[in-house]
Amino acid sequence: MKKQFITNDTYKLAVKNRFSNKETIPIFGSKEGVKYKQGEVIPTQSVLQRWLRENHNIDAWAAPYIGKNAGDYGCMLYKNKKEIIVDHELDGNSYEEATENVLYEALKLI
Repeated sequence: MKKQFITNDTYKLAVKNRFSNKETIPIFGSKEGVKYKQGEVIPTQSVLQRWLRENHNIDAWAAPYIGKNAGDYGCMLYKNKKEIIVDHELDGNSYEEATENVLYEALKLI
């Protein structure tokens, strides 16, 4: 399975919300979940999901639709175990696209 790194826009918002390059590797383990770009650490979607969950009590993920929208993915976003958003405008044609959309929205809650 290919690692899906977050987009530049999502990364900028994560850093604005105090996602720390220095914290990433010690907290989340090996260097497998990050890539380096001009001295910065860019996380995978999975690493950012974990950071949101552990540091801000935000759960964000994509889930496949069943039925007439099968093949598309919806976005689920919870803060403090309460549903915040299930937004069809954030849907994606792929799991990775929908995950990126919901991660960006999650960062806006901080």
